[in-house]
Amino acid sequence: MKTLTSIISMLLIFAFFGCTENQLTQPETAFNNSAEKKSSTEIPTYQIIKKDKLKLCCKVCDPVTGYCKLIGKVIYTHTTLSNIGGYARVQISFDMKSELHTPLMNFSPYFISGCSCDTVYINEMGVSFVEKNYEVRNRMDVRLGVKYKVTIDGAEIIGIRLHQIDQG
Repeated sequence: MKTLTSIISMLLIFAFFGCTENQLTQPETAFNNSAEKKSSTEIPTYQIIKKDKLKLCCKVCDPVTGYCKLIGKVIYTHTTLSNIGGYARVQISFDMKSELHTPLMNFSPYFISGCSCDTVYINEMGVSFVEKNYEVRNRMDVRLGVKYKVTIDGAEIIGIRLHQIDQG
């Protein structure tokens, strides 16, 4: 009986140690998920790039000649640099190519062109505003002012005007 008890206790001990998980003795490999190694204080950064075109075909008030017609386009590149907790950092570039047709002009229109690149911060309302002034070629008396609304999804034009430059 004593032998039977010792055999049963030995089997129980072997069963107990045999059912435990083996500890790996191999070194860590590069197959570990990098997300597991990140601490919770790190800020994820990424870039989402969007290119689009805004068409221009509208009447604007020329302070010298009255109403004139603006025709052209603005090509923009919208790059989301980061978006954390409803606040986003966006790099936005605008490339203006347009023509200004005035009623007093019998020949070619005035050309408007210009490029810009800005980093803006989108607030909790999901919007930021950018204002740009463009030189009107062969017109030293006016500039084209454009107000853009930048959101997390892209950009749009919310205001266009010709404003007179003081020649003082």
